[in-house]
Amino acid sequence: MTLSDRLQATQGRPSGFDYMRVALAFAIVAWHTVIVSYGIDGQRSLALGPTRPIWAALLPMFFALSGFLVSGSLERSRTLFGFIGLRLLRLLPALAVESLVAMVVLGSIFTSYTLAQYLTDGNFWAYTSNIFGIIRYYLPGVFLENPTTQVNAQLWTLPYELYCYIAISLLFVFRFYQSTTLLITACIAVQIAVIILIYTRVQVDEGTVRGPVLVLSFLYGSLLYRLRHIIAWSFNLFALSTAVGSLLLYFPIINALAALPLAYLTVYLGLMNPPKSPIVSSGDYSYGIFLYGFPIQQAVSAAFPEFRHWWFNLIVSAPIVFLVAYASWHMIEKRALLLRERLKKLELRYSVLRDGLFSVCDQALATGLKSRWAPKRLQSPDPSQGRENP
Repeated sequence: MTLSDRLQATQGRPSGFDYMRVALAFAIVAWHTVIVSYGIDGQRSLALGPTRPIWAALLPMFFALSGFLVSGSLERSRTLFGFIGLRLLRLLPALAVESLVAMVVLGSIFTSYTLAQYLTDGNFWAYTSNIFGIIRYYLPGVFLENPTTQVNAQLWTLPYELYCYIAISLLFVFRFYQSTTLLITACIAVQIAVIILIYTRVQVDEGTVRGPVLVLSFLYGSLLYRLRHIIAWSFNLFALSTAVGSLLLYFPIINALAALPLAYLTVYLGLMNPPKSPIVSSGDYSYGIFLYGFPIQQAVSAAFPEFRHWWFNLIVSAPIVFLVAYASWHMIEKRALLLRERLKKLELRYSVLRDGLFSVCDQALATGLKSRWAPKRLQSPDPSQGRENP
């Protein structure tokens, strides 16, 4: 059975991906309980321990899952304009709301400044750049007594998600995506480039993968979708991928090689189809968990400084995070996606304009080439020539 066969067997909607999104999102929340409770040294100590592959695999798996599903969206889109529009509708409205909530609500409650000082500080207004993917992590006077003072450290991955969309769009425009050979070549080239980058730009080993590996994981997820008709959905391949990926994650210099096996094990699990849960299947809450998880965990750490233990933070934060993510989906994200109908109309206008422009350009080019390069004997004679004067 191939990946494509498995997709068809589940009518294109395997519930495994729904569970995977939420499970990975909450696993990252669990991972962050360490830094908000004990600081960066505590998190580094955990990441460099024997459980390293578990924590290091979370984000590459998330990006591989995104690459697989986003490629399906790309192939279903009529134009690249529509594809990019859908990605922006999915990301920006919820991000804008989260940024404003962090600034106005959390910041006003937890800042050590007076309200007037807080609202007039330049860093307060600079934080609005998060809405556009230009990430800033600090608000004036906020969470200063916490083990870490970042308001939303998780947002560091957002620019890399945007790079993923840019990369797959360029691959599509230049016809790399449509060609199996060229797409594989592009992935290999990126793989080599990432390894060289990691080797030449040595950093302190944090126990996790670096940003370029996330883009590589996304591309491998996309490649698996593109080759879904020939790649087997196999438990043996899943077990092998899990073993190889886990082993490679122990070595910071070559952990980029884990991107492909991690992508396969992610897709394998996503294509499983356990009974659907009414809650998990009622919406995609992973983005809301991603956006609000860290700020809520920071707020819990600030509100209960005497209970800064990872288990306490998880027990208190997790239900709040899910409720806020639930509200974000139904009040913001789902409603933003209703704009898809307007986007389709814009896409149709874009298609007409594009086709018309290409037609005019092609005609002008053909006419120019004919008049410039055609032999004189084949050129249309000027009807005014050859006539005798009366």
